[in-house]
Amino acid sequence: LEKVKNKTFSRSPKVIKLECRDYRKVKDINELKEMIKSIDDKVVYLAGGTDILIHSRENNIYKDAVIIDIFGMKDLRYIREENDKIAIGAGITHTEVAENELINKYASVLSKASRTVGSILTRNHSTLVGNVCNASPAADSLSSLAVLNAKFRILRNDKVIELGLDDIIEKPNTTK
Repeated sequence: LEKVKNKTFSRSPKVIKLECRDYRKVKDINELKEMIKSIDDKVVYLAGGTDILIHSRENNIYKDAVIIDIFGMKDLRYIREENDKIAIGAGITHTEVAENELINKYASVLSKASRTVGSILTRNHSTLVGNVCNASPAADSLSSLAVLNAKFRILRNDKVIELGLDDIIEKPNTTK
């Protein structure tokens, strides 16, 4: 567990610096569930982190928040078939979506959309779920997720709920 209280956090000191109340990196889903129970402050999840500079510069959503970094959690890194549907973990990058055989076969529109996200460097680190959570009007994958009638399993209050895009995105750049 990496923890920095009331400090400036940076994954790459020469590129990004931001203020946050606390930063925590989790290794697995059980650690995440326990951590969530212990936090009373606002929580911001960091998956790929490719929009971190934009959010810290424009509205600084991190300043009074506890950042929980879920990037690299093995529990969230999967693409598999479940009950005749494709399940994609929150840690999957756009490159992985674009190159996955299952997605190319059954959801090629999503694969094609993921190939258009930013540069190769961005695709290698940005996550599909990050595209949804940022609710950016420029998000390359949102329209294909809508066409595919994608559903999202979200851990809320120690329970998993399932929501559609329209239940998640309130308006441009804002989720419910």
